[in-house]
Amino acid sequence: MGQLLTDNIWKEIECLAKESNKKHIAVAYLTDTSKLHLKSNDILVVDASDAAVSSGQTSAAELEELFKTGIWLYSQAGLNAKIYAFDYCVVVGSTNASLSSRNRLIEASILCDEADVVRQSVTFVLQLAGTAAVIDKKFLARISQIPVAQQFANNMGQVEEICESKETDTRLWRLKMPPPARSKNMRAYFLASILSQLGDLTPDQGFILWDGHFGTHLGKSRMTRIYRSRYSLTETGVEYFLPDVSMKQDLIDQFLLAIRTGDANYLPDDLKEKELFSITA
Repeated sequence: MGQLLTDNIWKEIECLAKESNKKHIAVAYLTDTSKLHLKSNDILVVDASDAAVSSGQTSAAELEELFKTGIWLYSQAGLNAKIYAFDYCVVVGSTNASLSSRNRLIEASILCDEADVVRQSVTFVLQLAGTAAVIDKKFLARISQIPVAQQFANNMGQVEEICESKETDTRLWRLKMPPPARSKNMRAYFLASILSQLGDLTPDQGFILWDGHFGTHLGKSRMTRIYRSRYSLTETGVEYFLPDVSMKQDLIDQFLLAIRTGDANYLPDDLKEKELFSITA
């Protein structure tokens, strides 16, 4: 039996993913897998070619997180399939594993629970994996150094690119000892950690929150946990934090400069612990 999915594609995929013991997925591009609920020994084939990574269509950082979890990862250049095979059904259509697919693009897919079709889909994914490049530590180390051109839609709806160095984008510095949980410095440090990665308070855009006393800010209505230490702001969260950006701009700028440069001299004078060390966000 088949069913057309349109507006409810990702809601359906997430429900199926949660219930499935084993997933076989072949998807062209991948930047966000939070709705797939991938587990150890699941199989994922993507296009992680240099071209796909450099264009920002496939995320090296996301693949690295999946690798740590024990997912079997493979790269097939030129892949354009979007197949999500679960235990007893398969979703085939236009949907890449990305925030754009979930929040912005118009997608359509077919959900099918016919046993022969599911079996053929799993076989297809396994055949791809058999001829594709294995994504291992060496593969990840190489693609993580590829400069990424970030794409965005301008006010005219046209796609533009900003070419930026991978090293510049991802190398940040954090405080070894964060400010007290409810202090003004903590709120500024928290916001600076987000702004250093996104450039602005934007909903549904993933960022890393490293260890710190951020618990007072992680309300479910304001933040969404995407994967492990990766979060995104909700529309409510943006509205909640935006006034602080204006009111505490000078203080936030001090933390921003320190986070981006690693120079503790930029930190506020009244901050007691100023030791910084580098991280990759």
